Amino acid sequence: MSLEKGQIKKVFSDAEAAQHEWNVLTLLQLRGVTVPEVLDLRENVLYLQYCPGPLLLDRVLELEEKNSAEGLSGLCAELADWFNQFYQAVPGHIRGDVNFRNFIVGVSGITGIDFETLPIGQKETDMGNLLSYYATYSPAFTTQRTEGAVIMFNAFSEKITLDKSKVLKEMRFAFKHMERRRKCFDVKRAEGWLRGFEKEV
Repeated sequence: MSLEKGQIKKVFSDAEAAQHEWNVLTLLQLRGVTVPEVLDLRENVLYLQYCPGPLLLDRVLELEEKNSAEGLSGLCAELADWFNQFYQAVPGHIRGDVNFRNFIVGVSGITGIDFETLPIGQKETDMGNLLSYYATYSPAFTTQRTEGAVIMFNAFSEKITLDKSKVLKEMRFAFKHMERRRKCFDVKRAEGWLRGFEKEV
């Protein structure tokens, strides 16, 4: 992915993958979800609107550094609004890849980027994965992360109906998956952090 003449140029492994993301982005945009505008498709290359602003991860870390619970609460409310809009636009589907680098925090709100898949699933899977990613970004599993995760969960619960027990189950599953994929992942520390989080929600 690169910036070229004020547009994002995204090169795919094949034309079918590029066409798929074109279709997903076009559908979401038509249904009112904030995503980059699709400008052109040339075989396996997709051209998208450039969306200025920091990545969600960078903005979250900035707010943590400032110890701004109020700022984080507002940001999480914006993120919950985006997800609520998304779920209403494509019922039965989930975001899937909820990496904090797949969202841009712009002046007018949050924009979702990178839609190579549009899986079918439960909202609790997205929520569980969001919280798990958040917990593990460096510095991982801190008390501040527990407080932030509670803020995030509460912000989403105000907008979206969620089964807390399912969210916690998805978080456990996500941590187990991380243990298999990451050589230095401390699953016992993750489980201890999760027990502390569970007491707060």
